[in-house]
Amino acid sequence: MVGRLLGIRLPEKIMDKFDLIAQQRNETSNQLGKKALIEWIEVLFTSRNLNMIIFPKEILIKTLSYLNKEQQSEIAKDVATNIIEYFQFLFKTHIKHFSDEIFNQVISKFLGASGAMWFDHLEFDLNKQQGKFQASHTSGIQWSQFSSIVMQKIFKDHFKYEILEDSIISGKNSVYFNFSK
Repeated sequence: MVGRLLGIRLPEKIMDKFDLIAQQRNETSNQLGKKALIEWIEVLFTSRNLNMIIFPKEILIKTLSYLNKEQQSEIAKDVATNIIEYFQFLFKTHIKHFSDEIFNQVISKFLGASGAMWFDHLEFDLNKQQGKFQASHTSGIQWSQFSSIVMQKIFKDHFKYEILEDSIISGKNSVYFNFSK
């Protein structure tokens, strides 16, 4: 990958914290700096441009506990729409132009352990006519139900997959469903 060099000077206090984090993650300061800058551009800058706020998943889960199933479902559908808008803003292309493979890579990075950490493990099995979505996490049944609705809406409304209703499983710490074209 061809790139450009960026040199920055930071206060010693910040660099000490930076070095400590890099050491804890078993990374060099350079690697951590590159990841931090990319994350800021991909997440914070973009979310600000889309008028989004970022708050801990635990707060969302607690908020969901105060809502009935219909209200939870409506919020999940809104979140799905916002995720699609986020991808369209980020990649400057309509979501219908995403191939299944590109979507798989992007959603895995975005919602998986290396991104927003919705899921500890996230797996798609995509092919031309049918596939499966499965994910695991440690956030409980409400999170399973909420995230399942989000993912189903993305697959159904934006990628025109049919969700096989009898395959939907929202366990205590897992989400699973099959889909087909």
